[in-house]
Amino acid sequence: MTHAILRPVVRTRNNEFANLANHVFAKPSNNQISEVKSSGTPAFANIQKLDDKFLIQLAVPGFTKEEINISLEEYTIKVTGKKEALENISFLRKEFDLTTFERKFALSKDIDIQNIEATTVNGILQITLNKVPQKAPINIEVK
Repeated sequence: MTHAILRPVVRTRNNEFANLANHVFAKPSNNQISEVKSSGTPAFANIQKLDDKFLIQLAVPGFTKEEINISLEEYTIKVTGKKEALENISFLRKEFDLTTFERKFALSKDIDIQNIEATTVNGILQITLNKVPQKAPINIEVK
C-alpha cells in the first residue's frame, strides 16, 4: 500500500516564503500526482485520492468546456483555458482576468492513462484518473 501526499502549488510572487516553509517542514512523500507548472490566472486545484482513482478538481469559473483543453504527454497532464479578451471595457477595479490559465500535473505510472475522463459543472472541472489494477504477486514453486 502506497501513501502519498499530493500538494499542487499555485506559484505567485507572494508565496515564496510559504513554498520554502512547505519544502523545509514537509514530510518526504512518494507523490503520485504533483504539479509541474502553472501560469496565467490561477486555476485552484483540489486533489482527492480514493481507493481506485484520483480526482483532480479545478476551479475554472467563466470557462465553457469548449474553451478548456486537456492533453497528456509522457505522464504529464496539461490543462489550459483560453478565451478572447473583452475589448473596450473600463474597470473601476480589476483583480482577476478570465482569459487564460494553465496547470500541469506529473502523474505516476500507476495511473491508467488510457481511461482519463473529464467533466465540467458550474465552473468546476473534474478530471478522473483511474488507477491501474494492482496484480497479485506470483508465487513460484522451487523444485
